[in-house]
Amino acid sequence: MKMIKNLISPWIIMGLFFSLEISAYLPSNISQDHALVKTDNSINQEEEAYVALRMHKAHETLQTFLAKNFDKGKTPKIGIVASGGGFRAAVSLLGMLKGLEEIKLLDSVSYLSALSGSTWSTSAWMMHDMCLDHLAATLRNKMEDPFELKKLPLKEIAHSLQQKIQYTSKVGLNDIYGALLGSVFLSTRQDPSGQCSFLHDLQSKASSGKYPFPIFTSILTKEDLNYQWLEFSPFEVGSQHLNSWIPSWALGRKFSNGKSISQHYPENLGYLLGTFGSLYATNVADALSFIENIMEDSFQLELPLECCSWIAKKLFGNKRISPPQFNNFTYELDGFPCSDHKRLTLVDAGFDFNLPFPPLLRRNVDLYIVCDASYDVLSPVSHTMQYVRYYMQENKHPFPDFNINELVKNDITLMYDKDNSETPVVIYVPNKITASSFDLNYSKEQFCSIFESMRNTIATSKNIFNDAVNITLEKK
Repeated sequence: MKMIKNLISPWIIMGLFFSLEISAYLPSNISQDHALVKTDNSINQEEEAYVALRMHKAHETLQTFLAKNFDKGKTPKIGIVASGGGFRAAVSLLGMLKGLEEIKLLDSVSYLSALSGSTWSTSAWMMHDMCLDHLAATLRNKMEDPFELKKLPLKEIAHSLQQKIQYTSKVGLNDIYGALLGSVFLSTRQDPSGQCSFLHDLQSKASSGKYPFPIFTSILTKEDLNYQWLEFSPFEVGSQHLNSWIPSWALGRKFSNGKSISQHYPENLGYLLGTFGSLYATNVADALSFIENIMEDSFQLELPLECCSWIAKKLFGNKRISPPQFNNFTYELDGFPCSDHKRLTLVDAGFDFNLPFPPLLRRNVDLYIVCDASYDVLSPVSHTMQYVRYYMQENKHPFPDFNINELVKNDITLMYDKDNSETPVVIYVPNKITASSFDLNYSKEQFCSIFESMRNTIATSKNIFNDAVNITLEKK
């Protein structure tokens, strides 16, 4: 019943929106600058400056953590990889961050790569700019009946949608979904409704070096393409596959041959949170695959769904339920993938696999801390780390071997290859508190159970983190 309620609520908001009389105006924060497409996969200067600042802090933090000095040039680059999983993922990540803070290791983390639900709490952490205890208390209250009508900023949501219709004539399901997520995670004193925040607003927070550098993820889907990962940082949006990058403030503009040709309505951060967590935008093949995994996990039944998926793709193609779409910034760029498509269809990266390692692979991370709130953490058969292993092998990225049964059994697992200095060190931490990814209504007890479980796992495992950092230093 909860899932049905959660799915119906957006349509109630849509009906109310069309019944309100609200004056429309064009947004005033549209930059008049032209944007250029960067056609190489180098790290942008703003991020490099951030990393230099953060690595200085990491060096000091790790020396205190290990109670010993070491050469600054050997400071390991540490990244958190946070899975999707709706509210469960959002709360699990908060618990991990709090645990790392308690063992005095949080300031050593340079990157935070987030997917789906974990992007929601990551953006809330940076946008609210408050301590983790205060943030957890704030979100704990907001996640209890978050879409109850009397709690929603209906006028502001309607106003924001009216602006977009005025400017683009297009509003889809993700506009409603994103507006609802914005009201929960992005509501601040400066922006009480959560409808006026943008990705590039995080630039000042990132530049300060106070937080791990955030990278949000989505995947590109087209009938003639396999899933390809896209990265969204406060400074830049792009893809290694597309070999193309644009400033974050230019996302949504129309481009032609590598240059923006219009000032476009800027999609707010809430819309992006909806995109990152757009598990609703499924197609028939993905739905069948999801059913197959559930049947294997719950009933140990192996269904011959590969044939069904193939037939579904032939009959229905890759059609999805109201997927988020953006103007293609590689449009008419000769020799580039997708250059003939005016629009890019982006969906939840969990449709590929539920741990966002890909963005960090080109950033030479030495130590990964994995926060896994996937629904299948207790299943050896469909475990997300199985897909990670396959991805690493297919793309020839060194990665430590692991026993999947150990990952299922342990609360925390340290993985490394002592014979290969190129192989990163990985700390894997699953959330074993069961809760549906589709449940968007958490009681305070549910919130605390997930948050405290993850926090406690980290806080009582300082020796494992100590070993991991020392092993990483030895490899360098």
